[in-house]
Amino acid sequence: MTEGNNRMHGKIIVALALSALVSACDAAPSTDTQARAATPAVNEPAQSQVRAAERVLEGVLKKDMAYVDLRNAVLAEGWLPLVDPLCEENVGGEAAICSQLAELESCSGDGRCLMRFAHGSDQSVLKVDAYGDYTKWPLSGAAAVLNVRGWEFSPAQGATMVAQCPSQNFEDFLNAFAGDDGVQRDFTLPLVKVMQYRDAGEDYETYPSYVSAADYSGFRIDRGADGFHIVDSTGKADPMPTPLEIKPEAEGSYYVSYRYGMSEGNSYRFQHRRGCWYLAEDPDAPSP
Repeated sequence: MTEGNNRMHGKIIVALALSALVSACDAAPSTDTQARAATPAVNEPAQSQVRAAERVLEGVLKKDMAYVDLRNAVLAEGWLPLVDPLCEENVGGEAAICSQLAELESCSGDGRCLMRFAHGSDQSVLKVDAYGDYTKWPLSGAAAVLNVRGWEFSPAQGATMVAQCPSQNFEDFLNAFAGDDGVQRDFTLPLVKVMQYRDAGEDYETYPSYVSAADYSGFRIDRGADGFHIVDSTGKADPMPTPLEIKPEAEGSYYVSYRYGMSEGNSYRFQHRRGCWYLAEDPDAPSP
């Protein structure tokens, strides 16, 4: 082989080596990418769970079916209304329908209504598009005048990355949660299960629902230097501390409650998920 050929052969080998190195760098994720990939999402359920929650409805949901039939089928499979706090404003007028259909998001003047349901175990949302006279929504089958036009499944909107757990001791975790708005945002599930009151004519009745973390404002405990303080609806904390009752439950969950004054109080359930606790439920309806 001539000297010129040797030089050319050497250049080819060097070029191939550089190409292989570049390909290897492109293929190997960076340390930062690996860290992000290893961090689980708060609202990222196992794919089998997501499919299971939706699969049970596959043969049930049909275009043009009576909305009340869809509603009954969805509720029977463990989905609950996802409450929109702006329903009355979106509907307008007296908006009594917002109490009757807790899942209602809005209804337009031409009869198009949007409803939302949520499934807590996998933190997913079912959006339903219906059309017709919503004041006659209980009519079923061929008599129905409010019918389904379409539907869509989607993950609940919320935090996508798990922050560092403040503590592996629940009482220390609760101190951090009650004393820091940022910790509350990071460790509240995208969907909070809330027990609500509604007007049932001569009396009130309770019903379970979900509220998105962005709309939930029911956690009203602040951690001060001398203990826990109850916060009123205006954001003002009671100067006197209030004792909390903390009870451990199955699967690492904790039930936290308090009594305030003669008859008021509230409770919260924190579920243990992915190495930390998350505010998951507001299980006792407040006084109407």
